[in-house]
Amino acid sequence: MNTKTNHQHFSLQPGTKLVVRVLQDVVRTQTFTDYADLAETLKCRCARLKIPYQWLVHDAITQLERGGRTPLIARRAPRGGEAVVSGRRLSPDISKAEAARLSRELLARYRGAA
Repeated sequence: MNTKTNHQHFSLQPGTKLVVRVLQDVVRTQTFTDYADLAETLKCRCARLKIPYQWLVHDAITQLERGGRTPLIARRAPRGGEAVVSGRRLSPDISKAEAARLSRELLARYRGAA
């Protein structure tokens, strides 16, 4: 007895599994708010590791998304500009005022050392 399934077959190109493993590490260590940044970071990581990635980035992202365990892209909160991942708000590392203060301090140090 032969039963048919309605599942669409998704075949992986050679090398996709390795790029998926790199992608898993990328999303475990960083948060992204759009696919362009995610894809670019994945390409850079693969290039640094000397892993051929051409034509595999889209397949790797699609494969990992189909697993559905980890959101690849943080959802933007409607107000406040904070990203939300899995129901948790991600606060920015530092505020703009703090970043400006640190920038001024570093510039003053650099000028003082010269």
